[in-house]
Amino acid sequence: MIRPGTIIADKYQLLELVEENEKFFVYKALTVSSEERRAVKILKPSLLKNERLIDRMIGELQNMASLRHESLVRIYDIDVVDKIFYIASEWVDGIPLTTFIDKGRKIPLMRALLIIKRLGFLLEFATKQGIIYRSIKLSNILLTGDFKVKVLGFNLPRSYGVLGDPNLTQNVGVDPDIFFLGVVLYSMLEAKFPIKKRDFIITDIKLLRYLELDCDWKLSDENLEPKLISLVEELIRRSVSREMNERIPDFYNFFQYIDMAFLLLNKPEEHTTAREVVETLREELPAPSSGKILPGLYGKLSFLIYLAAISLLIFAIYLLV
Repeated sequence: MIRPGTIIADKYQLLELVEENEKFFVYKALTVSSEERRAVKILKPSLLKNERLIDRMIGELQNMASLRHESLVRIYDIDVVDKIFYIASEWVDGIPLTTFIDKGRKIPLMRALLIIKRLGFLLEFATKQGIIYRSIKLSNILLTGDFKVKVLGFNLPRSYGVLGDPNLTQNVGVDPDIFFLGVVLYSMLEAKFPIKKRDFIITDIKLLRYLELDCDWKLSDENLEPKLISLVEELIRRSVSREMNERIPDFYNFFQYIDMAFLLLNKPEEHTTAREVVETLREELPAPSSGKILPGLYGKLSFLIYLAAISLLIFAIYLLV
């Protein structure tokens, strides 16, 4: 361990040790030139001789550094100086998601939906940038004071061991991402991790059979409208389903579920029963091979927005007259 106060590479002054894990000492630091806050991770000396590990980490970090997204912690510098391997990144005042779960603190549904949608946007963005799927450890998801999401990084699957075939490192479509989002949403709402192995690795949806589940995916919040609970439970179950024809096929459909939940949260009286809401989604969701996305539901929402706009316009004219 390096003492606080030490200056690394003539660039970063270490202020305090904030975390120690199996690979790194993590410090809060300041840049020497401008006194901006940074997180500086220093690899433990015992791992410096592991060239394979170093190569994997550099590949992972280069992938991450190439991305620019508001929900992804930015990496500024990676180097080895005086036999010290360090990573300097954006400093985030946030709490790991696992802290909420471990303390039994359930996150309210509205906030949980906002968080999971932002996390989904990040995974969708990474996919569009051609980044091969990386798992995300729940401890690497930080929630800030205003409940924004910051992800500390993606992980190479073989860095932590893969369930099933150790040579399998490519995913099929976005299934693993959607499965992950369903697990995170349930964890936030119930303050309970549903899988016995917390930092699980999913590189192919077929590997789900290896996971030991510790839940029935039911929500326990009795203060929510029954139809809203049914809708969110349906979202989670379809995200984590082991059956191909039951799974949500892509991010767009996943976000459609979330948007419908927002509608029910804001104006539940405008919708009928939970069964009708869920059945509407089931009927209008295309098969995974289809290119159409919720055409009926999208049209209905567009029509409602159109009516609202017309009503506002008429009301404004009335005020002017």
